[in-house]
Amino acid sequence: MKKKLNLFVVAVTLILGSCDDNLLEHQSSFERSQKAWFEFKNATGNSYTYTTTGASWVGGSWSTIITVDRGEVIRRSFSYTVFQDVMKPTTGWDEGSRNDILANMSLTADEFAGSFNRKLENVLEWQEEGEALGSHDPSVAAEMMTLDAIYDLSASNWLVRRENRHIYFEAHNNGMISLSGFVPNNCQDDCFIGIRIVEIAAL
Repeated sequence: MKKKLNLFVVAVTLILGSCDDNLLEHQSSFERSQKAWFEFKNATGNSYTYTTTGASWVGGSWSTIITVDRGEVIRRSFSYTVFQDVMKPTTGWDEGSRNDILANMSLTADEFAGSFNRKLENVLEWQEEGEALGSHDPSVAAEMMTLDAIYDLSASNWLVRRENRHIYFEAHNNGMISLSGFVPNNCQDDCFIGIRIVEIAAL
């Protein structure tokens, strides 16, 4: 009986293993990237920052910096780089650029604050830490995930082979994830589901 059970376990393991080999798009690239991540994680004591970017066809783009200390998210910093077709000045958002935004929206500063429950300057950029983490949600800012969670989500969802989706994966951050996600077929605008990471740095 024990011998039959052992043979059954081996057979199931082989079947599952063969399925896993074909489970993900970009499987080999993902595995190489995950190895690079594990090496970086060990070298940095799992303390690092990463910067994500996003954009919308309606005239906005943004970046988020997530800070992780020993495997825990401790800070999230957000800034629009373009808002209502107004580009963030190299010196940072200022009164002039905010007035340009309000003019594009045909709103006064008070009307904007009344509509969005925040002053424009507090929408354009902000930082959260400690008990304030998550206080700006819902937001276009990146979710407060560690890189471990991002790799796990890539393997369990974003890169899983399914019909009716185009899947993307790149690893340009010293071998670590720079792009992971998919676009559903026949989707027209703002369709990418996943993450774009432009920088990963030790803390």
